Amino acid sequence: MLYILTGADGSASSAPDLHHEKKEDNMKKKPDLTLLSEYDFNNGIRGKYAKRFKEGTNVVVLAPDVIKNFPDSDAVNETLRAIAKIALRKRMAV
Repeated sequence: MLYILTGADGSASSAPDLHHEKKEDNMKKKPDLTLLSEYDFNNGIRGKYAKRFKEGTNVVVLAPDVIKNFPDSDAVNETLRAIAKIALRKRMAV
């Protein structure tokens, strides 16, 4: 059952009139925002990847056995481009 409560200022609510006696029990604890001493951002560059992030990124998670064959993203991209060319040639030949 919902109650419509009208306040002195004319405002109304369709929410049930429920009072919580122990409001502090319902509140979430604030996270500890202190940084650990091993985190050192003194040499960090602000916005270093902002442009790339703004353009959008695709993140692909490779299986451990695949990672052994591809030391970096350039190796993965080079191989995928080669496979794409082969696939395109096969489609054109059909």
